[in-house]
Amino acid sequence: MKAIYILSIFSIIMILACNKEENKPSGGDLLTYNVYLDLQKSDGTSFNEGEIEAKGGYLNEEGQLVYNGDWFQLPINLDSFEKTLFGPFEIGVSSGGGSNEPESGTEWVSNTLLLLRYQGITEIDTLRSRDSSRYPDFRYFDIFKNDSLLQRFNDPENYIEKPWYITIQK
Repeated sequence: MKAIYILSIFSIIMILACNKEENKPSGGDLLTYNVYLDLQKSDGTSFNEGEIEAKGGYLNEEGQLVYNGDWFQLPINLDSFEKTLFGPFEIGVSSGGGSNEPESGTEWVSNTLLLLRYQGITEIDTLRSRDSSRYPDFRYFDIFKNDSLLQRFNDPENYIEKPWYITIQK
């Protein structure tokens, strides 16, 4: 049930995160993508379930951070990964409905935020995903940690196999 709740929150975040002036997909099904979080303690061991809380957010039209609801425990993903991964953190624009591709030249930029609070650590990390596209020329998914670029996904010159995940060591 928690997983459904969290996925619903991230889906709502993605819809609300689209800036009306920058995000003008004209139709089609622009899929979202999942990034999982490999969250490690300073000694390299993984955090356990219940040791990390998260809160979603988005940038409104004025560029101000808007928080969504209360802190919730970030769940460990129980899919068949070889390591302990939290999440997923959804990135990408989803216009829903239809299976048509966007019109050529369609451009958008959307930002989604995820705040991470660690048990026993006072620092709160801000993860921001940025989905930027000029269709069909490029589509990049960037993950920033505290405003520093952490990882670029979907880069044809530096392709990374799925499932996508990022490692953060505290």
